Amino acid sequence: MREVTERKEANWVCCKVKCDRQWYGVGREKCKVKPEHGLMKLESVTAVVGGFIKTVQEQNCDDITAYRLSHSSQDANTNRLAAELKDQYCNCGDEKKQRIALSYATRDNCGSA
Repeated sequence: MREVTERKEANWVCCKVKCDRQWYGVGREKCKVKPEHGLMKLESVTAVVGGFIKTVQEQNCDDITAYRLSHSSQDANTNRLAAELKDQYCNCGDEKKQRIALSYATRDNCGSA
C-alpha cells in the first residue's frame, strides 16, 4: 500500500500505449501491444516553447509523447527511452521504424498503482 501511495504522490500517471510501424515504406499500421497500459512518471524536460528553450513540467501522457518520444528521434533510433518502452510494450515484429505513443487513461486501467 505504501508503494501505491508514493507513486500517486510522485507524479505518476496512467497512460494507454499505442504502437505502430511503417508499412512497406508508405504508411503506418498499428501493432499489438504487450500490456495496453503503463504507469509513467511525469518529469521536468527542456523543450522549445514559443521559440524559446524552457524547462517545463509534463502534465500528462500527451506531454510525455511530445517532449520525450518525438517521431524523428524514434525513426532515427536515437531515443533510448522510446527504445526501452517499445521493447517493453510493443509487439511489432522486426520492423525497424516502430513508434510508441502514450495517451491518457484512468488510474483504474493501471491496476492498484
